[in-house]
Amino acid sequence: MNLRTVSAPGPVAGIFLLLSLALVVGLGLRAYGGITWGLPERFHHDEPAIIDQAARIAVTRNPDIQWFIYPSLYIYLQAALEPIGRPLQPLVDQAYDGDRETLVKARQLLVGRIVTVLIGTASIAGVFLLASRSYGRSAGLLGAAILAVHVLHVKNSQWVTTDVPSAAAVLGAGIAAIVGLQTRSFSWLLAGGVVAGLAAGVKYPVGLSVLMPLMAAAMLWRGGELARNCGAILLVAGCTFLATTPYALIHLEKFLSAMQYNAEHHRVIGHPGAEGPDTWKWYVERFILASPPVGALMAAGIVYALIRHRREDAILAVFLFAYYALIAAQIVRWERWLIPIVPVAAALAGRLAADALQWARRVPFRRVAAPALSVVLVLVLASGALQALEYDRTLTLNDTRHEARQWIADNIPAGARIVKEFYTPTLGSEYEVTKYFGLYQHSFEQLVCEGDYLIASSFNFDRYFVPSDPYPERREVYERVFELPIRHEIRPGADMAGPRIVILRVPTGMCQGGESGGVPTRFGS
Repeated sequence: MNLRTVSAPGPVAGIFLLLSLALVVGLGLRAYGGITWGLPERFHHDEPAIIDQAARIAVTRNPDIQWFIYPSLYIYLQAALEPIGRPLQPLVDQAYDGDRETLVKARQLLVGRIVTVLIGTASIAGVFLLASRSYGRSAGLLGAAILAVHVLHVKNSQWVTTDVPSAAAVLGAGIAAIVGLQTRSFSWLLAGGVVAGLAAGVKYPVGLSVLMPLMAAAMLWRGGELARNCGAILLVAGCTFLATTPYALIHLEKFLSAMQYNAEHHRVIGHPGAEGPDTWKWYVERFILASPPVGALMAAGIVYALIRHRREDAILAVFLFAYYALIAAQIVRWERWLIPIVPVAAALAGRLAADALQWARRVPFRRVAAPALSVVLVLVLASGALQALEYDRTLTLNDTRHEARQWIADNIPAGARIVKEFYTPTLGSEYEVTKYFGLYQHSFEQLVCEGDYLIASSFNFDRYFVPSDPYPERREVYERVFELPIRHEIRPGADMAGPRIVILRVPTGMCQGGESGGVPTRFGS
């Protein structure tokens, strides 16, 4: 039996109303808090990598990035939006204090976040289209509602990063593959290859979405016809990717070097604080626990798809498991790497929920079962919305880095030499600032010779104070740093978010012939 005949179609007006409600809720959860978080500073580690490249392109009008750690498509999109965002500059200037460069960067970040919010919200409609086409309108509406409140998708829809845009492209490739299968249309499968090329142009691993139109082709043709059609799909996917990252061939050596760096960093070298054994198990746990009980429903939807093993299930599952196998093979574990899976899993969860409601309406005790199951689903969605709302609320709190910056301005004299690491406050030109990603990058002797003050962040040092820490030499640097006199410490709490910031004073005369040449410190204790 075709599940599309099982799900009640319902009045078009009612479907439009419920989908609009899911979109409004999803937009609100994605826009609240995150859009203005941290402004005018740029606290998110990955956002400047995209925003700064886009700003350079907008100014120089030269799209030759020569940087391939990320693909180029989302960077180009942000660059294209730069002229559109300039009228917002007076509003940013009025809302925040800072020098001209800081405020311009804040406006660029704000525009970029708005774009990602809109893409994340549009993905809700994408889930509706995917699930409706595959399993019926009820599945589409429930899948859209599930994605709307999924906290991991909400969280990552607020940043100028590649995860949510690439996941939106996965939805497009999936929709094209399903339509191509159901209509036996090779043109739709070619369109799926194009969208998969766009997905790779946003985030390299998500190019695996090309497996969906390839799987659909394998269900429709055999022999030489299958080989020709699959070859055409792969060809258009590859050409589309090269169109989005055109300088990969021109600077082939740099492109291959970036690919090698990405592979070694995530598979061999590792990333402190984001490593661990049993990566496959960790991702399963995070998939469920990141947004319980919504995550549990999504996991159950995937299992249910394996049990039903319809053709549409196979098309979606081939991407889910291939992509999962790829990320599970790495030693580095990032929760956000689950994002490309989430919208597809939401569609499968919507199908499970719709089938369960249909079952509840047919059993002998349906007068109890159907209302009870409806209440359970409402509670599941409400729990996801409340979790997402609570996360959004933390983004509206004052940040420890803002508080630290104000304390430094009030208590440390201009001209002081300050050595700081990432995830600490941005400081103005009135100080002589030396910036490192982590204080551990240099010896303690060099640090005390370079600065009158050291500033450390728990987002860096906490990862080295764990029992299984494989970097004892880095921990030792922080242990010695924390033996210095602590001038001030700011901790997150009920009314403040962010990392723990520790500001330490280097006593006079501590640098004795150190690595910076034994220059005495400037300020007495």
